Amino acid sequence: MARTYRDIITGALRLIGVIGDSEQPSSYQAENALYALQEMLGAWNSDGMMIYTQESHSLNITLPKQVWTIGPGADINVPIRPSEISSAILRQNASTAMPVDLPMSVLSADEWSTIRSKSSGSNYPRFVYMSGDWPVANLYLWPFPQVADAQLILTFDQTLNPEVTLDTIETLPPAYRQAIRFNLAVLLGPEYGTEASMVVQQQAYKSKNIIGQNNQEIDRLAYDTNLSGVNSGIYWIGSDEIR
Repeated sequence: MARTYRDIITGALRLIGVIGDSEQPSSYQAENALYALQEMLGAWNSDGMMIYTQESHSLNITLPKQVWTIGPGADINVPIRPSEISSAILRQNASTAMPVDLPMSVLSADEWSTIRSKSSGSNYPRFVYMSGDWPVANLYLWPFPQVADAQLILTFDQTLNPEVTLDTIETLPPAYRQAIRFNLAVLLGPEYGTEASMVVQQQAYKSKNIIGQNNQEIDRLAYDTNLSGVNSGIYWIGSDEIR
């Protein structure tokens, strides 16, 4: 059964006794709780453990352009500018049957500042940098591209939508609904001069922690085989093997 954020808010207010079992929140209570919920989802976007997936976006490289943008209404049009870029690829011969993907390194602000000649050009850009501007950031490629028929492909966290409304249907993965309801109850308590019960607080912590554990990715360990004298590969902890 589809549930809206109004339903989740109603459940959160019931958890702290603001409304009874058969009652519905007033318009003021619903709107006030919605604002708190939006703030909470926005805060969760800064917690990498609450992000459940990543998304990739491509951008056609147009010459002689040197700066692109990312964010709402930008060259890479996303509702919320990502906090960071996870990976970047320059796809050459993008319109052909045999494109070539060249991995790029993502630079920090300090690393970008060390590049003296930012106007240098090349057919093989090796680095990408995203500025810290908000809500729309600039994207710089270095050396700036001088090749046609190319695409920039960026991968970054798919943020939770903090601009939900009361009637937006909740479509997040399992466990998020409970985590939102119980954590929202804890958050709303002080606004009504009360505090969520210890049971509610513990469930709020537990439900959020479960999501963090599910979303956590453990990198596979690669190492220099010259140190051990064994065949090359990646150690897989699940089977204690080198693959």
